[in-house]
Amino acid sequence: MEYETAGVDEVRSVVEDDDGEMWPLRGLLGCDRLSLTVVELAPGGRGVEYRHSGGDTETVYLAVEGTLDIDCTRRSGTVETITLDTFEAARLPPDQSRQLVNRGDDHVRVVVASTV
Repeated sequence: MEYETAGVDEVRSVVEDDDGEMWPLRGLLGCDRLSLTVVELAPGGRGVEYRHSGGDTETVYLAVEGTLDIDCTRRSGTVETITLDTFEAARLPPDQSRQLVNRGDDHVRVVVASTV
């Protein structure tokens, strides 16, 4: 049986600042059509606001430690917040603007999986 394993201790974080860290595992796992990333946000930390422009990229967020807020900005400018508790997941469409936010007092870890 052929398989690959990977862990956050095997790859350097591509974001290292006061807000948190981000470990991409896609390369270590040899994934062609799937991106898998572990994100950690410090209390009060915010990720970069982004959206996937064009294409049909699907993204799923799975909170694995703590409570994660995902702020989604609608085209009208209003913001809707999705709150995920530990082991809850949400799927967002590619054109949805989103920003990961930790409004709690403890670190948050989330696994992000998306098609590429």
